[in-house]
Amino acid sequence: MNANAKLNIFFFKINHSIKISNSYYTRRLKSCLNKSNFSVYPNPAKDRLTINLGDIPLKNTTLKLVNVIGETVLEKQVNANSETLTISHLPAGVYSLIITTPTERFTEKIVN
Repeated sequence: MNANAKLNIFFFKINHSIKISNSYYTRRLKSCLNKSNFSVYPNPAKDRLTINLGDIPLKNTTLKLVNVIGETVLEKQVNANSETLTISHLPAGVYSLIITTPTERFTEKIVN
């Protein structure tokens, strides 16, 4: 076997493993994204933020709004499938909405 043939076989093996890896991560990401159908609106928001929890279980679920330096600026225990957070008192900026259940955690970027 000459040097060019060895190089082509080596390249094929690397290329093949990348395809498998990408396929695995794409399937895994789609699986994670399809776990829940919650929605947050409007985004950007000025006064109120509505969170529709979809199929997320309500028991022991919390909503937390965190600023860019990691400070919790608002936290609320979930009582209904649709919750409204008043955010008019918060400075303009980017926040993370963290929805935490006993078994899962979802994060959404919020602009105020």
